[in-house]
Amino acid sequence: MTFGQIIKKLRREADYTQEALADLLAISPQAVSRWECDQAMPDIALLPRIANLFGVSADYLLGIDFESRDRRITEIRERANRLHADGYCGEAISILRAGLLSYPNALPLMAALSDALFLEGQLDESLSLAEWVMDHATDMDLHVQAVFTACCVLDHRDQHDRAVELAKTVPECSQHDILRHLLTGSERIRELRHETFVNCETVLSNLFFLAQAKRDDGTPECTPGERRRLYEMVLAGYALFYEDGDLFFDAQFAAQAHRELARLDVSEGREDDAMAHLAECVTWGLRFADYDPDAPHTSLAFRGEADGGYVRKSPDDDFRDELAAWLNDEDFAPLRTREDWPALLRRLHK
Repeated sequence: MTFGQIIKKLRREADYTQEALADLLAISPQAVSRWECDQAMPDIALLPRIANLFGVSADYLLGIDFESRDRRITEIRERANRLHADGYCGEAISILRAGLLSYPNALPLMAALSDALFLEGQLDESLSLAEWVMDHATDMDLHVQAVFTACCVLDHRDQHDRAVELAKTVPECSQHDILRHLLTGSERIRELRHETFVNCETVLSNLFFLAQAKRDDGTPECTPGERRRLYEMVLAGYALFYEDGDLFFDAQFAAQAHRELARLDVSEGREDDAMAHLAECVTWGLRFADYDPDAPHTSLAFRGEADGGYVRKSPDDDFRDELAAWLNDEDFAPLRTREDWPALLRRLHK
């Protein structure tokens, strides 16, 4: 719709005559008539007053429909991506170029075209578009996509060091995705081990916290049976990825998983199983208390990675005290009359 058509539509919906609208805006009825016939446009200073009068935005008055525009840009990009995926790269490039003629500043189309041009070997234009998107994109995903393409172009031109430095300008979570494609040799091996190490720690600790999560109303997210399965997943994950038992910092989570399994066992009257889990809890807790923060992992996936230390509550903080507090939990009161209970406590003080 033209500006004149929009004004006429809004005026009629509000049940204003041209004269009434002119009075409200302190202009002549002839001016309103010229607007509606698309023979003239109002002074820009009047746009906010007209928009407020009809309860619309200035963009709407000017016929700018950002939702439709963004939807059309997305459709063009998705169509080009489908063609590209099916091997019709030339057609995808043509569609993206045509889209940019209609929407010259559409950064998503520029980013997609930059990527397609790189794969077709048109490196100069690919890099130019990627750099434009990098400089102007406010959406982080779009910025990272452009950085990735620019890094690929630079690396293809044997500007490896420049590509790596550029990759390091994006957030770490995205940085790893780019670096694992750029790096080679020992650098790549270190990057792959480090990324695997970080992701594994994140997944297993998230499973542990999910088992303990509560909804907004304070009720548990998981049933006791589901919590048991999640804790067992955590322990199975540690056994799979840390085949040498070198959990180090994560030993605390293994200890807590065994503690929670023991708690579930007690609630189900399975005292022998509960004691077995508490024994493992103490084992892993002591390993956490004594681990060397500078020691490298020896398990295959993480070989050479080190955990570093952790923040203590005080200089004389000893995790054994926390272990003792865990065992003193009232949930474990039924176990304290067992003959094997004293031996469990003595392990804390060796």
